[in-house]
Amino acid sequence: MLPVRLRPPPRGAPSHNHRQMGGAFERMPLFVVDTVLFPYAPVQFRIFEERYLRVVRECGENGTPLGVALAREASASEGSPEPRLVGTRVRILHLFEVGDGRLEVHGLGEARFRIRRLEEDAPYPVALVEPLEDHDLEWTPRLYALSERARELCSEYVQTLFQDRAWMPEVRVALPQDAAQLSFTIANLMPLGNDVKQGLLECTDPTERLRVLVQFLERECDSVRDLRHLHRLSTGELSDWVKPN
Repeated sequence: MLPVRLRPPPRGAPSHNHRQMGGAFERMPLFVVDTVLFPYAPVQFRIFEERYLRVVRECGENGTPLGVALAREASASEGSPEPRLVGTRVRILHLFEVGDGRLEVHGLGEARFRIRRLEEDAPYPVALVEPLEDHDLEWTPRLYALSERARELCSEYVQTLFQDRAWMPEVRVALPQDAAQLSFTIANLMPLGNDVKQGLLECTDPTERLRVLVQFLERECDSVRDLRHLHRLSTGELSDWVKPN
């Protein structure tokens, strides 16, 4: 792969903010995909469509963010799928030429945004967006307990999955202390459906996000424990409860 040289935005670059009803909206190129990207999550994908090649090159070369949003199911098979209203800004870290005119993008999810309006005449998908932030975070006993429980369950889940793999060294899960970042980090690791992920992305209450994740992790850890127990059963033990008809 050949790296594409990226440069920071020039000084005095024109603003892309649009003012409407007293508020400032940011004009952001949009990449509509079939998965949910969370803040703090690394992202890697390849692009071959001409309209997306153009916008990704511009974002990478100018140091401007790219918006990533989940496609609505009803429009996913159409030529220009309609995005969900909440997505995540991506900072492009590296671009690589991979042949046949395609680009491989390495980036990092940053802040969330809410789409206020889609531009109809742009050469590629563009939206006017505003930031979506959590409510004022107050460290309550419940939030602390959920954070500790989520951290404990996530570590157990990952370690249990890899425990029997001889080629894998001991797995240590480094999880952030910040409750908001913790919730997004765990959500990115878990095998959740897109609707659940999108709901977590749209939620502005870290306590509620962690509550949902703790419930999911408790079920997943129980399932993984049961599966490991089944794998450990000997043939003789299996014959005690698996009988021919």
